[in-house]
Amino acid sequence: MLIQKIYITYHNLWRIEESFRILKTQLVSPPAYVSNKNTILGHFTICYSSLTLMRLLELKIFKDQLPASKLFEFIRQYNVVEGYGNTFINTSTVSDTYKEIKKELGLSKLGNAYLTKNDIDLLFKAEFDVEQIGRASCRERV
Repeated sequence: MLIQKIYITYHNLWRIEESFRILKTQLVSPPAYVSNKNTILGHFTICYSSLTLMRLLELKIFKDQLPASKLFEFIRQYNVVEGYGNTFINTSTVSDTYKEIKKELGLSKLGNAYLTKNDIDLLFKAEFDVEQIGRASCRERV
């Protein structure tokens, strides 16, 4: 039993290494060349909070089926621009990650080309239900 526990612990070390890689590449956490202690602490607090939220999405919401790199790619590519008269245009390109997030979370309005102000509000008000066993879900509040 002890040997198996050691193996599992050692095998999961790659997550720690990947977390540092995410901090350096995805969250662009280069050395902070500032002299103000509060600025340094603030910078790293934001980076580590972002990493924590991304890991929660990756592991708890998507059950380790969608890697953090794909989530970052989706976040960077999802783009909505304001049109005329309280309308918005989704200029994002459809990708496998995009389809998987829409399907897994049940966000019906995520892929619409044209969105209203109400549609945007519904996307921001979506609540994640991580208590549900089996599959993570998301419901849009009205």
